[in-house]
Amino acid sequence: MEYERALFRVYDRSLESLRADQPIFEGAGRFRERFKPTTVCMIVELLLLSTIALSLLLLTVAHSNFVGANAPRCLHSELKYLQKLKKNAWIPEDHPNKTMPEFPLLSKNDLLQIRVGNKGTKELMQDREVQYRTVGGDVPSSSTESPSAAANSSSLPLALSLTNSSCGDGGCGDGGTATTEELYFPALYGAGDGEFEADYRFTLNPPLMYLSDQFTRNHHVEVLNVTLSRTCLTKQDSSVLGLVVGLLGYDDVMINQVFDAVHSGGVFESQGSKEQWGWTNRFAPERKHLQRRGVWESILFKLHVLVQVATAFFFIATTTAIVVRMLISSGVVVMFPLFTLLQALGVRELDMHILTLSYPWLGLPVELMRRQRKPTGGLICAHAVRVVVLYSMYEACQIAWSLWLYDKPLPDGMQLEVYALVMIWEYYSMIFLRSAAATYYLPKFTLLYFSLFHVYFYATPYGFFNLALMVCFLATGHALLASLVHFEVPASERLEVTFEHPRAYFVELPWPSWHAALPPSWTLFMPLNARPRNIYDDQAEEQEPVEGDAGNNAANDAGGGGDAAGSSSSSSSSGGVGAARR
Repeated sequence: MEYERALFRVYDRSLESLRADQPIFEGAGRFRERFKPTTVCMIVELLLLSTIALSLLLLTVAHSNFVGANAPRCLHSELKYLQKLKKNAWIPEDHPNKTMPEFPLLSKNDLLQIRVGNKGTKELMQDREVQYRTVGGDVPSSSTESPSAAANSSSLPLALSLTNSSCGDGGCGDGGTATTEELYFPALYGAGDGEFEADYRFTLNPPLMYLSDQFTRNHHVEVLNVTLSRTCLTKQDSSVLGLVVGLLGYDDVMINQVFDAVHSGGVFESQGSKEQWGWTNRFAPERKHLQRRGVWESILFKLHVLVQVATAFFFIATTTAIVVRMLISSGVVVMFPLFTLLQALGVRELDMHILTLSYPWLGLPVELMRRQRKPTGGLICAHAVRVVVLYSMYEACQIAWSLWLYDKPLPDGMQLEVYALVMIWEYYSMIFLRSAAATYYLPKFTLLYFSLFHVYFYATPYGFFNLALMVCFLATGHALLASLVHFEVPASERLEVTFEHPRAYFVELPWPSWHAALPPSWTLFMPLNARPRNIYDDQAEEQEPVEGDAGNNAANDAGGGGDAAGSSSSSSSSGGVGAARR
């Protein structure tokens, strides 16, 4: 009971200015008279709604043009062009081996470097004669030439093993001879001007990403330098899509280009921010799967997404609710040794009675132990250890469940931002979620926004997740503000929630408890089952007395009534968890 009353004081003082609704600025003037707290809240709500609408429009345009089957196939086209060069131009005409192996678009020995320019690689090569930089000058005409001259060269050659076709018609077993030759191909510099400054790098073989240029040069690792034109990436539209890419950047666009061109796992790196994305083969779907799924395949996929969303909400919301309850209840324990230290240093103006009034669930037990001449260090240390242990477990959960719940390519730090969002609404629920209307509606909206974001996250191999999460943040912020202004302020004015009845709904327990005791943590997960009653309620609706009422009535007299966290009841103020079950 005292725990909830202490939180109610914060709630009540926070709503004072909204209830009074007086002009913020003193003095006369039409503008000053109209500039009130409720006006400011209304303006902020409109700004949030406008920003949400524009962000959703931006997300829709970006996703429909750059993600999945709708993405332009710029990188795929350039890699196909390089593959054609390998087949048709990189073997000398007089070479005895006329059999050309099938080159993949990208092999595990390749390091793909991408940059964004005004023209693509194919256009650059058509506009000007591009010189191929080889290990010793020209393309070797025989397999006996050595690439020893490559030590000081900036090109990165590729070694291929070819089988000489000098066997007879009956095969080499009929007396023909088969020799294995090693042919060296040049690395293509798409710009044709020497050094290539890449914006992004990708490889199917993650260790290649961490090798030095000298090492890759000595071990014949081919570097494919590809330039993608802005015109291709924006689908010949330099206005609308160009503005979208200018606002959101090229990271998400390029990752989807790699998904489309290379249907395999690998590591992708932005050279500007040094941020890396890694994924396995199951997160690089074939283009046909992005275009159409079968009926049963689509149903199973959607059910899988819903299970993932429900799992993410359950674990993130429940663990965050417990940590928020712990931080508010036990985190303030640091004030007691701090006050004691300040008093020992000579600050006599401090009174420990202030802590007793501010934090009665800790202050009253400390006062009782001091009156009984018992040491209080054990109680304070116990709460401090509780904070350290539970918060360490919470941090460990963030790391462990990030690997489980968010095991796919995603922006750096996104999972921590999701935890931050949930912690914000849990803190809000603990302090401000008190009226009946807010308890009914707010958890539903927060759950809806959380679920919509995660449906987009799990249903898309890689989308504009940062923008989608920003929309989720803004929508949740609007829901919290609207709940405070339109539900909590009227409820406070009509005394639906008061100091004696801090919440409109609570969890009632069938046994008495001390009025200064903390509510059990497990009550966070119980459905809300009771409301405060006053003398104006219909007495005919009350239940008949049952055995045990005498003890409950005595407990209610000691704790000030059957409201939240009091004698016969317990607070259930975690709006994202407990109240969501209403």
